[in-house]
Amino acid sequence: YPGTKINIINIDKVKDFQYEESESPLHNNVIYLNKIFLKSISKNSSLLEIGCGTNSLFINSEEKKFSRVDGLDIHEKDFRGRKTLANIIGSVARIPTRSNFYDICISNQSIEHWFEYNVSLSVGLSEIARVLKKEKGKLIINFPLFLHGKKEFLQGNIEYILNEISKYF
Repeated sequence: YPGTKINIINIDKVKDFQYEESESPLHNNVIYLNKIFLKSISKNSSLLEIGCGTNSLFINSEEKKFSRVDGLDIHEKDFRGRKTLANIIGSVARIPTRSNFYDICISNQSIEHWFEYNVSLSVGLSEIARVLKKEKGKLIINFPLFLHGKKEFLQGNIEYILNEISKYF
């Protein structure tokens, strides 16, 4: 899949990895990868986080890298009643913004749940492709395999997942 970059990191060999005991191994790894990605973002970038939830390294960042940072979530409050960080309440199926708008879209642990809201991978990915800047826009997706979510994620069907992503990116 041209343009697809897969990072596999052995956290036992990473010197700056800080494990928070109160968090899950998955959460710890996602935070670590997001910190690496945040360092690589160019100044004055616009970013949309899909399924931002109640905690976001990007939305809460004190670094002055973003010309604009938005959070999209389907809920105003999470299942525990906590207010999400979303300034855009809506679905990845119809992102309420103009085309060619964002430099970066990131989906942290949300793509495997789109089906719960009757959104296919194809519909969500095509909508993200619409709002990303043509030629320059970047999509960053991380998702678990074998843990939860749509059948293909649960079964670890990486071929299906990458095939769907590659139709649009």
